Amino acid sequence: MSDAVLKDIVALAETYDVDARTSVRSESTADEAILKEAAKRQHNLIVMGVERRPGEKLFFGETAAAILEKSDRSIVFVVS
Repeated sequence: MSDAVLKDIVALAETYDVDARTSVRSESTADEAILKEAAKRQHNLIVMGVERRPGEKLFFGETAAAILEKSDRSIVFVVS
């Protein structure tokens, strides 16, 4: 399933003539893998799809919270 999603993202990017590269990492936590990839490719923006978690405080999950805390790059959280 994840391969199909990645292929859809690349196809969408091609539609808009945007270069998109995908990467799958399994050797570390999600936040560490995302930050490592952003640093490796020298990206200055991280865009993440998130979902609001129930509770009084605004919370998008552990991965989003860790990236927000650790990242020195701009971050956009996309909520559907």
